[in-house]
Amino acid sequence: MEWKQKYCVGIKQIDDQHKSLVDMITRLQEIANERDSITEMRNVIKDIVKYTKFHFSEEEKFMNKIGFPERVYHKDLHDGLIRQVIELLQGLKFGRQLSSIDLIDFLKDWLINHIIKEDIKIGNYYNHEYRQE
Repeated sequence: MEWKQKYCVGIKQIDDQHKSLVDMITRLQEIANERDSITEMRNVIKDIVKYTKFHFSEEEKFMNKIGFPERVYHKDLHDGLIRQVIELLQGLKFGRQLSSIDLIDFLKDWLINHIIKEDIKIGNYYNHEYRQE
């Protein structure tokens, strides 16, 4: 996965965190392509979940700080992703089969779609509404 300029929301802190998530998903892809140990994949997935929770918390604090009008809806989206990923991990722990490609595709699609459809709204609000006050 490669960072693209179109993923920028115009808020440095959020963009930097998104770049870190892209880097982590890229690392997961590399491990899957190299057929490295399942243990290393699990560790990277756990790191992604942990960092995602941190990022969501920071993004939610920022939305509250600026009074972003869609913050409750946006938090619900965050909570939904965390639930989905935890369910996937629990399924893997109990023997459910999920290809690494499917997991990576899920994470990439969710992150990209979330950034370009939802997080961009935070950037637009911040740069065009909040900073104008």
